[in-house]
Amino acid sequence: MTEISESDLKTKLFSILDKEDLSTFTKKQARIKLEEEFGLEKNGLKKRKREINGYLDAYLIMKEEKEDEADANEPDERPRKKARKEEEPEKEKKTPTFETKTRSGKEAPKKLKDLQSDLMTVQEFHSEAKEIKISLHGNELLGRPRSFNSSNLGW
Repeated sequence: MTEISESDLKTKLFSILDKEDLSTFTKKQARIKLEEEFGLEKNGLKKRKREINGYLDAYLIMKEEKEDEADANEPDERPRKKARKEEEPEKEKKTPTFETKTRSGKEAPKKLKDLQSDLMTVQEFHSEAKEIKISLHGNELLGRPRSFNSSNLGW
């Protein structure tokens, strides 16, 4: 049996690796393919396992460097940030989704719950609050006074 030279082994291995999916291809599979290519018996290259693994690692490093160079030469796919304009136009005010009108015409108070908490007790609310009837587009709605799980009171 003739001895396979380092350059022949490396060249053949690189040509095999060029055809394989490297994400699933193992070092053992590479050695078995080399044995088939050179017509050797099973485990014929087992003695040269370290050498083959070294060539595999060198191939992967070389391939990675080529990909890095290709990535460096390609234009950046991410959109670039726009430069800020010196004068930003005023943002439009959001229109509220609902409006509240009070009898007095004043704006409704903020933090209403805090203001109302001192006005009456739960018992006073239940004894004095009356049912609310609302007519909306011909539909009659009836709200009875109640206590919610959140300890809020309402209809």
